Amino acid sequence: IAGEGVPIRLNLLKESNRLVKLGEIRSGQQSIRSVVILNNSRISAKFRLTTGEKEVSRLQKLHGLSDAKDDPESVMRMRALMEDPLSAHLAQYGVRCNPTSYRTLRPHQRETIEFIYYPDKPMPKFREDVYIDVVGQAPQKLLSVAGACFGIGAKLDTNSVPFGAIVKGTQISKTIQLENTGEAGIRFSFLASMARPNFTIKPTDGFIPPKESVNIQVSFHPSELNNDIRIDKIPCLIDKQQHENMFVTLTGACVPPRTDSKILQFDGPVRSLQSKTVTIQNPTGNSWDELKVQISNQYWYGKPSLKVPARSSATYELWYKPLTMTAGSDVQGDASRPEQHEGSLFFALPNGDAVLYKLIGTASAATPESKIEVKCKCKRAVLQSLLVNNWLNTHQHFDVKIKRDDESNKAVQVTGPASMDVPGMASREYKLKFNAYKEGTSNVTVTFTNPKTHESVIYELTFVTQSVERKVLPLLETCVRRRKVISEEIFNPLASEATITSFTCKDPAVFVETPIKIPAESSSRFRISYNPLRVSERKDDVTLIVQCAELGEFAYSLSLSATESGTDSTMRFKTDLGSNAIQTYHFRSYATIAQDAEYICETEGSEFTVPKSVTAKLAQPGSDGVDTTVDVCYEPSNMGGVRDTLTIRSKGKAGVYRAALIGKCEKPKRKGPVEVKANGSAVIEFKNVLSEQAEFSFTINNPAFSLGSSTAKIASKATCRISISYNAKNASPGGSDVGNLLIVCKKVKHPWIYYVRANGSK
Repeated sequence: IAGEGVPIRLNLLKESNRLVKLGEIRSGQQSIRSVVILNNSRISAKFRLTTGEKEVSRLQKLHGLSDAKDDPESVMRMRALMEDPLSAHLAQYGVRCNPTSYRTLRPHQRETIEFIYYPDKPMPKFREDVYIDVVGQAPQKLLSVAGACFGIGAKLDTNSVPFGAIVKGTQISKTIQLENTGEAGIRFSFLASMARPNFTIKPTDGFIPPKESVNIQVSFHPSELNNDIRIDKIPCLIDKQQHENMFVTLTGACVPPRTDSKILQFDGPVRSLQSKTVTIQNPTGNSWDELKVQISNQYWYGKPSLKVPARSSATYELWYKPLTMTAGSDVQGDASRPEQHEGSLFFALPNGDAVLYKLIGTASAATPESKIEVKCKCKRAVLQSLLVNNWLNTHQHFDVKIKRDDESNKAVQVTGPASMDVPGMASREYKLKFNAYKEGTSNVTVTFTNPKTHESVIYELTFVTQSVERKVLPLLETCVRRRKVISEEIFNPLASEATITSFTCKDPAVFVETPIKIPAESSSRFRISYNPLRVSERKDDVTLIVQCAELGEFAYSLSLSATESGTDSTMRFKTDLGSNAIQTYHFRSYATIAQDAEYICETEGSEFTVPKSVTAKLAQPGSDGVDTTVDVCYEPSNMGGVRDTLTIRSKGKAGVYRAALIGKCEKPKRKGPVEVKANGSAVIEFKNVLSEQAEFSFTINNPAFSLGSSTAKIASKATCRISISYNAKNASPGGSDVGNLLIVCKKVKHPWIYYVRANGSK
């Protein structure tokens, strides 16, 4: 025989269920909690839930039962108690447990136990243990259940609120107190619909914590005359249940007000605010914290209530903002408007009295919504937003009229849509486009008019147009006296022709040819030429202003740079030693004033000579200049080549001109013939072209000719007169009547030869 003893383990699935909290609820409410028991054994287990032995004994005493009693009724009651002691124990707290009878759980099977808490009376907090009784084992504690039931109690301090007689249209309030006498919070609600329309209860519902109270304000505001106004037994429900003595009865009477009233007069433009104040006296010993204010016309408004201290006074401010004009406003449609707006201001005093004011208002034509100043640049269109508010609950269509104080000024354009629509109680932006081509100030009035009601919204605007922003142009870079030209386009938006009349620029090298015609609603290009006369480093931000009579000024920002041009040209000279060569140098003078037209001429060496100065004719601004000439003389002092530079410099600001001079000197060429009369003489002018004084010797190869001297010392660049005579008697038989004069200088390799001939010889 073999076997094994296996322990029985019945446990709660969740250890957190060791304490089952049923909650703290009010009587009549229900709370349900459940736990799960799991059989962790390898064999089935039979169990039930029960209570402790002490509780069983207590229950027996409570019900007057004992083992000694053997009467049938006692035996049956004792048997029922012992079969399910847990239910009997928990029933005294209003708790039911299901199931409580014996149950069998297979291995790893689960059983759900449910606790239902439904108390019918208040009870303090409790906590009771629940045991598990497994067959074959002693009962063990499984868990505890806890809960509480708080009683409900509420009481009104009075069931009747009499108000007495008050003036029609006034209001008077009284306060009653509702107290929560129970141990749990309660929710209350009055059937306030029964109180209407003459009474108001506030608050109509709410929550009251235990042992606290809330004030209920009951207001009496009759709207019709009646000597007996009564509402009987308005119930106050507690947790949606009706309880004994939880009701209130309201009574009062409504009498007519006094006929005397005061007048408040208001006058002003439509939709503008005006205010006046009135003073209310409180002769009673109670402060009027929320004195209700009634205003009968929508064009008047103020605070809904006023606080007036006891035995004192308070000031009430009333505002008048009419939305429509009255008759006499001198606007179209005046006949259909009322003569005046009428309303009333009514104070229903808590003491049953009343104060009445008659309100009279007249509304004239609208004033401008605002005066707007806009600063802008010339030739730059700006969009100015104007906010148009619809003060009515209905859609409004507006016709738009734009008026300028300078309608004749074509250089100013103001445009915008001809109409706009605004939904009721909404706002829309109107875009006004402004463009001015000249500096100045323009006053513009924009009027939005409803064509049906002729009500209008007005805006006054002042546009201050400032100087135009300068347009930056590309760099103008060139060498002196080499013109650089760019072109710019100007658009004429006007319906008539415009003319560019002039220009201004601090740099004299910049020129714009004027006038230039610009057709209507079209464009034209103008040329900006830069012709610098002197070298200058780069200059930025040079302002050019182009004036147009119709379109104003156009401003440009220039960057200028003038570089050296080098030599303007090269002049080449060729001659023989003792002779000279003269050429004319041409240059264009751009001088426009006399001081600039005076030029100094100079060379670096002595081989070339020029006049000390030359005066040019004045040129027209922007022209191609005036042709001016300078004679350059090349007179070499030695054979070979030479280079020099001709510099022509303006005494003013017309610049510098340079030309390269290249000279080539050859050996002296034979000159002549020199005619000598028979038995007469001739003179040859001989110049020492050398750069220093030199001695020259003179010889002639025909005895018929004779010289005045055979040698001479001649200073540099000086002239010597050589006299030659002819005598036929000295001629050799059969000789000729011609000869060669040789002029020799030791410093010069080649002689000068002059061909001499007697007058009349063949």
